[in-house]
Amino acid sequence: LRKAQGRAPLLLLDDVSSELDPERNAFLMSYLGSLQGQVVLTTTDAQLVAQGGRPLAEIAADPDYDVGEFIVAMQHLYHHLNTAWNSRDETPARVEAAGEDDFYTWRRFPDDIYLGR
Repeated sequence: LRKAQGRAPLLLLDDVSSELDPERNAFLMSYLGSLQGQVVLTTTDAQLVAQGGRPLAEIAADPDYDVGEFIVAMQHLYHHLNTAWNSRDETPARVEAAGEDDFYTWRRFPDDIYLGR
């Protein structure tokens, strides 16, 4: 995808670790750590991601980490995901030249996703 689109893809991995044995999990985590792009990973095994960013055990033990900080972190993630999705068809040159108005437009919730009702 990097070669075809000229930019790294955003990888979304939902609990893939539960499907892999320990050796393959170790390989995957090492590979993801070497990528020059964004990865959003969910897992039930906190040890797998302990080296990527702030370890979950550290967050859990921090008496100052509260619901407000969690909400800010989730909003930050939400904006990254929406920006990546909404700008997915733009050329690398267009993304590079983007201004503040573009980012406000790109971070909106996608209109092309049906949520029911």
